[in-house]
Amino acid sequence: MIDIVIPCSQEDAKLLPSCVQGVRENVADGVGDIYVVAPYTKDIEGVCNLFGLNYVDERELMGFGKEDLNLPSLARPAWIYQQLIKLNAYTLPVSEDFLVIDADHTLLRKHFFVLHDKYVLYASEECHKPYFEAIENLFGGEVEQTYDFSFISDKMIFNKTCIEEMLAKIESHCKCYWIEAIEKKCPNEYNNFSEYETYGNWLIARKGIHIRKDMRFKARKFIHLEEASYNDLKQEFGDLYMSITQMKY
Repeated sequence: MIDIVIPCSQEDAKLLPSCVQGVRENVADGVGDIYVVAPYTKDIEGVCNLFGLNYVDERELMGFGKEDLNLPSLARPAWIYQQLIKLNAYTLPVSEDFLVIDADHTLLRKHFFVLHDKYVLYASEECHKPYFEAIENLFGGEVEQTYDFSFISDKMIFNKTCIEEMLAKIESHCKCYWIEAIEKKCPNEYNNFSEYETYGNWLIARKGIHIRKDMRFKARKFIHLEEASYNDLKQEFGDLYMSITQMKY
């Protein structure tokens, strides 16, 4: 059994029910507690109550808000803030291995995340140079891009000990708190940091893992997934894809 952490914005509140149903039906490892980390809104609170989810106020988890970040001028504070939430999720009372999944992402078919004592990482073709520049800056060259694919697939299995070790390594190299390091060391780009890319490349050099293609359908903005039920999404897209994500553009 693994616990689940779902960071959620108000924008994605309508997609949260499908995300939760997809997790409960398709995480083959077994699902423990589900934590939704979000700003307080009645919509998100209502979904949490309906589905029996643990609501966590994002400001209480982080100790600050997105407006307090000191980022390069081109960076997106709200986007970076959600990534920091994911990296800090190990401080919640979650299982040693826990799954983080984006609220706008729905699993349509069975996914394993721990298989034969190895972690399963889902890979995509998204490969963005500034993400690896950030990794270079945060680790001083000790963590390198190993493959020509990406670990960005809107979900990641995390291990509490591994994430603590990774953040400690960032602090050791950068001589400051890990959040401050990310603020300082990321390139001045619109998309300048990826939590999944960083952790995936850190993990792959230290643990035996399985890599699988994510087979994810990226639904453009004009496809309104929030208007469809989970069963509708599974029926329409489940034969061809393992998961579906609502893109923001």
